[in-house]
Amino acid sequence: MLRIPQSQMQNVFEQILLHKGMEPERASLCAQLFTQASLDGVYSHGLNRFPRFIDFIDKGYVDIHARPSLTLSLGALERWDGHGGPGNLNAYFCTQRAIELARLHTVGCVALAHTNHWMRPGTYGLMMAQQNCIGILWTNTSPNMPPWGGTQCKVGNNPLVLALPHGDSPLLLDIAMSFASYGKLELLMKQGRQLPFEGGYDSEGNLTKDPGKIFESRQTVPIGYWKGSGLSILLDLIAATLSGGNCTREVGKEPAEIQLSQVFLAIDTSSLPDREALFDMVQATLEDLSDTPRRVPDEPVRWPGAGMQRVRAENTARTLYNIVGFQTNLKWGEQKRVFSMIPGLEHAEFIRYGVMHRNTFLESPAVLTKGLYLKEHPNVFFAGQITGFEGYMESAASGLLAARNLYARLQGRELPPPPTTTMCGALIDYITTPNKDFQPMGANMGILPRTEEIDTIRDKRERYMALSDAAQAAMRAWAAEAEH
Repeated sequence: MLRIPQSQMQNVFEQILLHKGMEPERASLCAQLFTQASLDGVYSHGLNRFPRFIDFIDKGYVDIHARPSLTLSLGALERWDGHGGPGNLNAYFCTQRAIELARLHTVGCVALAHTNHWMRPGTYGLMMAQQNCIGILWTNTSPNMPPWGGTQCKVGNNPLVLALPHGDSPLLLDIAMSFASYGKLELLMKQGRQLPFEGGYDSEGNLTKDPGKIFESRQTVPIGYWKGSGLSILLDLIAATLSGGNCTREVGKEPAEIQLSQVFLAIDTSSLPDREALFDMVQATLEDLSDTPRRVPDEPVRWPGAGMQRVRAENTARTLYNIVGFQTNLKWGEQKRVFSMIPGLEHAEFIRYGVMHRNTFLESPAVLTKGLYLKEHPNVFFAGQITGFEGYMESAASGLLAARNLYARLQGRELPPPPTTTMCGALIDYITTPNKDFQPMGANMGILPRTEEIDTIRDKRERYMALSDAAQAAMRAWAAEAEH
């Protein structure tokens, strides 16, 4: 796992924002909020979300200079307009304002219209909890989930945050109304991991654990099925009602997920006469939960916020390490047993276990030519694992071949593919030959054509050497001809 120091990450974010023209103080806070999300392990709304945020600035969806303005004041309830400003800065401001109102009225509610994605919502719940406030916050989104019983996306996954103050270990629930948020789906796709349960539909309407298929269909499953669907609808309409802003249906008319409505509700617990007893009640509950017999021996019983505290500490102290590229079908309990046998790991705590990696790939036999460009779009070239070349060396080789083909195209000529007697040529032939059960494949001697002379060689090592020599000779001849 590549570890970037917190200060370095924040500084890079800040410099990029300054380059875009954001005021220094706002750029510093915005960068801090993105960095904090990553520090807490929410990379989907921290480091991974930052490029999209910059893209929205470039497209004019986010006005970096806009600030929220008050449009209605009703004592404990206020309406503010975000004017399309940076979502995390707007949310930060509204959180502070809700806390201020709670100090005055015990309950403070700020409803925000015309804002943008607030990035990691748990940040604002923690802000409230750290100020001894119970936090209830939510946002609507673009239509990205079908209502229960429907097949068309018409409701949002509308993230909801519940936060409870509890000393240095506040409880924090940060969830979307879909089984998995789209940020989580993107992260799983990058990791090559599957969802633990069916979390959405594929393009054919079948439930699936595959995050890539769900991301493609844009049809997630609501949490609790019809219950999550109903909760999502009410969260959306209450946010729009309180803020006077857009509901999900209206957000869906925008060119992107912008002009959202959000609610920030803070309840001040500072004046409660039995605060100490309430603290003891929460602590006793958590201790009781932790004593629950575990369904999976090596998996802890969870409660909202416990994992975040651990990840933040580990990311700060740099005590979390990762084996890159470790793929296995071993069950988690067996992984712990085997790894604990390694000297030095006898007492290690295992945070994550190995899983099988899966690459997304094109249906190359149907869409790709032997020149590694699309049949319907000849100016679009592909290379690497997405074509069906399985393996790092193979992927690198396909990249070089695609580059040669592109260079030849710019010179006004077309290169023939390498001969099938070469490994590259055999792989290109494989990925472009019609095959209803097409799957990626790496280099192997079995795909090279045999001659009667080579088949007479009984020693396997010598036979493979003969195949290799013949392949290299054919590749040299092809390369020499391609130069002319």
